[in-house]
Amino acid sequence: MLALAWDYAINNGSFVSMTKQFFICLLLLAAALLMGLAIGPQGLHFDLELIKSIRAPRVFTAAFAGASVAAAGALSQSLFRNSLATPSIIGTEAGASFSLALATFLMGGISLGFQESLMFTSIGAGLATLAALALLNFGQRLSPTAHREESGGVV
Repeated sequence: MLALAWDYAINNGSFVSMTKQFFICLLLLAAALLMGLAIGPQGLHFDLELIKSIRAPRVFTAAFAGASVAAAGALSQSLFRNSLATPSIIGTEAGASFSLALATFLMGGISLGFQESLMFTSIGAGLATLAALALLNFGQRLSPTAHREESGGVV
């Protein structure tokens, strides 16, 4: 978004090609990754062992997680042909929350660890998505794109 605004401002209100925008975004990503590797609590500090053992795994995990969320968002927006599509459209978000609450209730209110929470929310989100797709395609062949308009109209 920043690259698009910057591109629009520099070119006096005319957009340039998508190739230039792509390379601008790649440069911004590279700069953000380098800043994440180099800047820590003590400021700008280049300790190779610290970078390899602590900062690099965190920075690259965050970059891959962000890319995964962006890809999932782009996929759901193109699937439903709706630029406002979110995980709440087909119940993924609600299914994850419900399964975590149900697991906590069934375990007697014991707080779950991170791995258990992740497992239950993933299972619940997947089941809620499958159930929504099955209900949308009831009586037809199972295809996630068969009723895009109906499920996209929920928004």
